[in-house]
Amino acid sequence: MLGTVVKGLAAALVAMLLTALGTVWHRFAIGLGPIKSLPIGLILGCLVILAGTVVLRAWAGWPAVLGAALGAMVLSQILALPTRGGGVLVHADALGYIWVFAPPVMALAAAAIPRRFFRQSLEPTE
Repeated sequence: MLGTVVKGLAAALVAMLLTALGTVWHRFAIGLGPIKSLPIGLILGCLVILAGTVVLRAWAGWPAVLGAALGAMVLSQILALPTRGGGVLVHADALGYIWVFAPPVMALAAAAIPRRFFRQSLEPTE
């Protein structure tokens, strides 16, 4: 039981780290042909959180997914709050709103992956 809680807390910390990195990246955009502003930072941030949560699920199962989703949700909400000086890391625009909800959604998307992808046996499946 204690090991499960520790794995969940460790997963929450990893997800918080990835969410903090994604918060810094999410505003980065590049111009690509007819697309004037492709939000490559938002896309990469979402993919990093999804990949990290998949690794956490393979490591510790459902407690890790739950811990990662909660950690990502809590930190993305905290980082969206204004500071004392009025500055914000996540602006109140389309990219900001997508980023606030994307980390927990990406963490929960890892829960939708079938269990057989995380099986460690080399026996063929039927």
